[in-house]
Amino acid sequence: MLVDAGPRDLFGPTAGHLAEALAETGTAPGTIDTIFVTHMHPDHIAGLVSAGGAATFPNAELVMAEAERAFWSDPARFSGDDTLAAWQALTGAVLGAYGERLRTIAMDGEIVPGLTALPLPGHTPGHCGVRLDSGDASFVHMGDIVHAQTLQLADPSIGVVFDVDPAAAQAARRGLLDMLASDGALCSGGHILQPALGRVTRRDGGFAFAAAD
Repeated sequence: MLVDAGPRDLFGPTAGHLAEALAETGTAPGTIDTIFVTHMHPDHIAGLVSAGGAATFPNAELVMAEAERAFWSDPARFSGDDTLAAWQALTGAVLGAYGERLRTIAMDGEIVPGLTALPLPGHTPGHCGVRLDSGDASFVHMGDIVHAQTLQLADPSIGVVFDVDPAAAQAARRGLLDMLASDGALCSGGHILQPALGRVTRRDGGFAFAAAD
């Protein structure tokens, strides 16, 4: 399975190399059978479709929070903002390309056995992370809870302009970072810098990210 699909060609030549990354692991697009979308921003979903709108993953079930699907499914909501209207059009293309292969879940619902969505509303209404549990070990994908890693870990009250509900995003960020610092789960996120796998620790009234051993 896959979590998010990157920006395709929307962010220029240095980004959007999902196909090459999959090839490095010997994974063909047709072998992906489940894709979970943390939220419907272009840098997370453009890779799900070709520039012509065809599904990149022909055999995959697309899974997302129902709250996220509902938010982006109403074009009238974004009619006053050209950028958001373009984003909404992309989400429409993705939803159309996967059609009956779309499955929506609750924000804390099961994606596949052992893998559950983690509700983190605010960045978007249906924004979610992912939690994987196996025995005594856990891994958390934080989605877009952090964009500017150094600033937002040190001060979780700092948001980004793309947060739909800044207060909710701040609460979700602080709550998740506190949880991760307490339980020590291995984690990463959509905008975590290299090395991308690590653990959240407490530092000077805020938090920090320590690379995994």
